[in-house]
Amino acid sequence: MAPSRNTKRAASTGPAGEPLPKKAAVDEMAKKAAPILKKHGVTQASYKQIAEALMHPMASYLPDVCRDMLLAGLPQSLCVPSDLRQEFQNQAVNMMGEVVCKIVEKLQETLDEENTKVAGTESLKVELDEKVNSADTALKDAQASVSERDADLQTSSEAVLTAKAALAKREEEQKTGDAELVTTKASKEELDGALAGVFQMLKAGAWEDVEQAKQHFQAIAPLAAKLAMDESLKTAMQTVLLKKPDQRGPFDTTVIDELDKCFQIKIDELTKILDDGKPASEARAAAVAEANAALEAAESQQKEFSNNLLAAKEAHKEAAANVKTAKAAVLDFEPAFKAATELRDKKQLELQTFVEISQTAFIQMKERISAKKLKELAAAEAAAKAETEAAEAAKALEEDAAAKQAEAAKSVQEEAKVVEEAEEPIAMDVESAPAEA
Repeated sequence: MAPSRNTKRAASTGPAGEPLPKKAAVDEMAKKAAPILKKHGVTQASYKQIAEALMHPMASYLPDVCRDMLLAGLPQSLCVPSDLRQEFQNQAVNMMGEVVCKIVEKLQETLDEENTKVAGTESLKVELDEKVNSADTALKDAQASVSERDADLQTSSEAVLTAKAALAKREEEQKTGDAELVTTKASKEELDGALAGVFQMLKAGAWEDVEQAKQHFQAIAPLAAKLAMDESLKTAMQTVLLKKPDQRGPFDTTVIDELDKCFQIKIDELTKILDDGKPASEARAAAVAEANAALEAAESQQKEFSNNLLAAKEAHKEAAANVKTAKAAVLDFEPAFKAATELRDKKQLELQTFVEISQTAFIQMKERISAKKLKELAAAEAAAKAETEAAEAAKALEEDAAAKQAEAAKSVQEEAKVVEEAEEPIAMDVESAPAEA
């Protein structure tokens, strides 16, 4: 039946008429409904669960008057056992059930919305995690590249050292092998210069006075020791060369010719030595050039590998920065992700709690039957059970009697068979008696 307006206001307001908090309002309603609850065997805890469900925030779509009407009618409808309810009471229970179902529906919708948001944040988190993994992989690859480039540089540096050693060896071999040729070449150049220069000036008498002639002679005097000439020629050489051509006699001319020949013979000898040593010298020079080219190639490769290492280190530095940035993005995202998942979990817990407690309590209250009905059902069940047991006992007796009857019949048959087997020889004796007579 419909609640009065005064009942409704008394359940939702305090002594001064101000609205009561939800828990206080429910406690107040439970206190006032206590006699009715006791009459119908409903605990205040069960009543409060339903009342709080009807006051759930998700039921705010209901006008206050409708919600208050349901709350006011709760003790006289849902709290009444289902077998004792009248039609108007069932209607009120059905309305309450619709409210409970609507609350579950709205809680599920809210949870679905949060799941959608979490799915979006999870997708973004997966993307950020993938970026971290990619950055880590790139960093490892960069580290491997640095190690590889460093190994290449070490190898190239060793190759440079080897090439330098080889060049030094070839240069030493060239220096040692060409030492005699260098000396010979210097001697030849000295003799060529003296022959074409000072000796030619003395021979031609191209000097102004005796002092100048003596200076020219002193310049070629040391060369005389390198020429193959006899002592007489050495002795006469200075006297002849210090004379003007018009002052020389036949002997002097002979001396100058011999000196000219000695110079030429020595120069030819040195030229032969140089010619004979030229192939080996050129081979040593080629070996030096080859070793030098090898060193230049090794140094070029070393420079290339050094540049590669610098580039690899720069790439490693950039990869490390990318890892740092990616991880920072994950850390920055964590609060938003945590907030989204916590809110989703909160909504899921709200739905689960409402279904397991409030909706379950409503269903139990809705389907609850009176103690009298429970006794009747129990009595009917006991009667049915007794009837079943009696029928089973009767059936068992019948089956036992049938079994005994079958056993007795079987015994009679076995006895008849034994008698028959015993009479068969007597019958045979009677049949054979006339024949013997």
